Amino acid sequence: MRALLVILALLLAVPTNSQHIINMYDGVPYVEYDLLQRVAKDYLGPDVTIYYIHASPLHPMVNGITHRTHHRNYIIQLNYHQDQSELVRIETLLHELGHVIDGYQGRLTYNPITWDGQSYPPMEWKARPWEVSANEWSRCLFYEYVIEPELKRQGLIPTAGPRVKF
Repeated sequence: MRALLVILALLLAVPTNSQHIINMYDGVPYVEYDLLQRVAKDYLGPDVTIYYIHASPLHPMVNGITHRTHHRNYIIQLNYHQDQSELVRIETLLHELGHVIDGYQGRLTYNPITWDGQSYPPMEWKARPWEVSANEWSRCLFYEYVIEPELKRQGLIPTAGPRVKF
């Protein structure tokens, strides 16, 4: 019995693979880092690495952008605006995580960009199917990680429903 407990303890002590979230700079707000960790854990495989730049000097009209550097490695950049609310930053971060999830699932490919295996001609941002999907991910993830826990904390809903995978 003692040998069995020792073996079990050793097995539990072996580190497991998990996603890597690498903050490129100091000062990342806790709520952003926490969301990155939780969404990656729930929706991405252990071989994914996300480099996060929380205050990137992007064009003023761009809140965020995601790049895939190579297989399973992504860079998420959020713009920094003095007057930008925390809500807009969270929605933008979740939108960009939607791109990572779609890339991980193989729906979105980079260089050239394809969606579900199909190339698209240049089109308006809001008409691009990968942007429509990222907006939907943002709404769903916001509910799952922000609204639902608060409703549960307030006792307004007893338990979470089943997780829906896209």
